[in-house]
Amino acid sequence: MARGLGLQGILARTDPTLEENGEPVDSLAGETNGQSRGGLRATRSRSKRPRFKPGEKPRGCKLTIPDTVFDRLRQTAIKRGKTMSVLAGEILNRELPYFEVKELDRPPAAE
Repeated sequence: MARGLGLQGILARTDPTLEENGEPVDSLAGETNGQSRGGLRATRSRSKRPRFKPGEKPRGCKLTIPDTVFDRLRQTAIKRGKTMSVLAGEILNRELPYFEVKELDRPPAAE
């Protein structure tokens, strides 16, 4: 390391100039016409979380699928503006069969 190198010139703190009343002067205040100079406005809306019916909870699970299926799922999700999880859930819900559980009366016991 070289001796004698200081950070005084590099990290020098600059104080904003103050008006007579003690508030900082904004040099661009007149040029913006009251509009924000901050970050860019969002060009697209945020994706909304999928809403689940009462009593229905999402459960994280691991699913292994081939790369070709993954790529097709991703492209379709982008095209439809949905997340891959929502799209996969819709496809599986539509294609998988529903199973019904029935409660049967117990036959009388033979004595």
